[in-house]
Amino acid sequence: MANPNPSGTANITAAVEPLLKIRYPEVYHDIIFRDRPLMGMVKKKALGGKSVQQAQKYGNGGGRGHTFANARTNATQPKRTAFNVTQSWTYGYQTVLNTDARASQGDLAAIYDLWSDCQDGAMNMCADDLELMLHGDGFGVRGSIGSNANPSGNLYDLTLTIPETAINFEVDMVLVSAVAANSSSLDTGTAVVKKVDVQGGVIRVDGGGTWTPTNSHVLSVQGDKIASATAQLAAGLSGWLPLTAPSAGESWFGVDRSDQVDALSGWRQTSNKGNLLLNIKALANNMSRRSGSKPDVTLLSFGNIDTAENLIDNKTRYPMPGRDVDVFYETLQVGYAKGRLALTGSPFAPEDRFYNLMTSTWNLYSTGNEPVANAFMGGDQFIHDFDADSRQIRMIAQVIFVPDAVGWNGVGQVF
Repeated sequence: MANPNPSGTANITAAVEPLLKIRYPEVYHDIIFRDRPLMGMVKKKALGGKSVQQAQKYGNGGGRGHTFANARTNATQPKRTAFNVTQSWTYGYQTVLNTDARASQGDLAAIYDLWSDCQDGAMNMCADDLELMLHGDGFGVRGSIGSNANPSGNLYDLTLTIPETAINFEVDMVLVSAVAANSSSLDTGTAVVKKVDVQGGVIRVDGGGTWTPTNSHVLSVQGDKIASATAQLAAGLSGWLPLTAPSAGESWFGVDRSDQVDALSGWRQTSNKGNLLLNIKALANNMSRRSGSKPDVTLLSFGNIDTAENLIDNKTRYPMPGRDVDVFYETLQVGYAKGRLALTGSPFAPEDRFYNLMTSTWNLYSTGNEPVANAFMGGDQFIHDFDADSRQIRMIAQVIFVPDAVGWNGVGQVF
């Protein structure tokens, strides 16, 4: 009788881990950047430390004029300020059951597929949440409740105010709600997502007997939004380029942006010129009046890119590479005063606005210049859960998102 062959999950991971380490950099760009154009197009930089002090120049001073004496006398220091931005992060976490690994113990290919699927899943979770952050204001709002129904018990069918935001929800997400994104309190309890109808714009949640829905309240993943008026996540486009101009006394990373609204919070187009395409061009032309500003990308939701496409007689598509990545994004191209805009659709872009961006002005700082990274600091990538028969896969997006010339960008309302 043959002696037993002592083996276990430690031996299994020892065999699989080198293969996954080889695979990780090979699939990284495709998984992280392929369906996330904003992350792909902006500049990526290595983050050293916990914060970035990003200087902003918004004026050249008073030293000008026909008369030299006046120019000399009236000269002042250029108007400069700095946004002091601190890093934020989000996790993607999955587990591999040791029972599944043991069941596949004699088939290394099956074990590899099991681990790589979970690794890819954690990477996708983290990348999706990061791309959503880069469009948001830091409060992690995924949608709001338009109406609700109670089919039975603690179950609620939530019809979202903007149906397209259903793409931001997945089964088993644990949600919190609040009266507004920047509310200092949360509604009582949490709700667990049970069903998602992406095309219908409806999610079913279980309130567990403690949570009940209120129409117009916003929904966030537990932990992304807390009982505080301070945002937990990295501020994205809707924070840096608000559709409503900042008011006096605001402190945005230590800066009162009302001192010069366009230069410190971007341009905005909130009057309707007739249709979406005319509004995009009007905003671009206004932005172009400022020296140095030359937007190159208009970021739109898929629904709005469809509208724009129907407004363009020439349906030719122009490929545009993402910066520093080996993927391409399908775009439409339209002209304006200073050049051309590449109209790019994003599944995470809001339905109520579009962004005209000068992509070279945006910086995504991350540790090791890796926006989504393995959260383990060396050693075994797949540590045991201390209270479960499973192994952990942790990914993290630890970033700072900041423009170095916010005034060369703009936001427009979709009517």
